[in-house]
Amino acid sequence: MPTVVALSTPSEVLEKARARYDRTGSELFLSLAVYDDLGVEDVAVITGAVAGDFAPLRIRVHGIGTFMGEHYVLYAAALMAPELAELHRVLHRELHLVGPSRPNYLPGRWVPHITLATVSTAAKAASAYTQLLEVPVTGLYPARELVVVSGPPPTVEERYQLSGVTG
Repeated sequence: MPTVVALSTPSEVLEKARARYDRTGSELFLSLAVYDDLGVEDVAVITGAVAGDFAPLRIRVHGIGTFMGEHYVLYAAALMAPELAELHRVLHRELHLVGPSRPNYLPGRWVPHITLATVSTAAKAASAYTQLLEVPVTGLYPARELVVVSGPPPTVEERYQLSGVTG
């Protein structure tokens, strides 16, 4: 069961987009790091310390994309703003001390995104994509806390306010 460190990204617009297809009801978040061999307790203290060093962010979403692999993941694509890139870099620098993240979440390889739907076939992906396009998702969304998530199903185990001053 993976452990995820993410930015919580509450948004009525993103919830409406996801509700067009995915009815799971789990919280929306932008994953920053995913660990297969670490538990919540392994990453919680460091995540909390990093959250205290960063101010709340605004995430700019600029469209919808798809990752293809074992499953099709449809997502709201987030712009790699300097503040987001710095938070991601610092978080990985600190968490690397306790263990490695999945390679596709490492700085230089990571694609910032907010998952809206996960499906198993190309036909379902096409249907979901069409439905997700009915709700415009572009815009700025608040991110005020880091969360540590376990699952599946995704369950927020810890929350840490972004309470520092950056910029």
